[in-house]
Amino acid sequence: MYLRASSRAEGALHNFNDSLNQYTKLLHGFLGEEAVRAVTNQQPLRGNQKGRDFYIDGQYYEVKTRSITKLKILPDYSVSVYSKSTTSDYYIFVFLQKNLKKAVVVGSLPVEEFNKKAVWSPRGVTGWEVLVKDVEEWNYE
Repeated sequence: MYLRASSRAEGALHNFNDSLNQYTKLLHGFLGEEAVRAVTNQQPLRGNQKGRDFYIDGQYYEVKTRSITKLKILPDYSVSVYSKSTTSDYYIFVFLQKNLKKAVVVGSLPVEEFNKKAVWSPRGVTGWEVLVKDVEEWNYE
């Protein structure tokens, strides 16, 4: 999982000036996608699909990965996006352990439903947030 995500991140770096910072963000995102690939047995879409990471059963999915210290998922934890999708039908949320050793596919939520429930959170991780208890649970490690 790590090797495939690392290779994809290195391949996408040519689009960015700040290579180290962008590599870390890309790696986290691609690791989230690899976790989804592992539990769905579906291939991620290739190339820059503008927020469309998977196409499953006629629906577009965007994977949102959050790095956390301990892989403990509590109902009052939140999942978030920085800018709301205009191209996908669903979000799939992944928690990635900061040491990059393990990931959990937390669940999914239709983009329209997320947009109705989400509140802006200007704290440490800025973005639109929804509580984990409001997400359709998957909880695959």
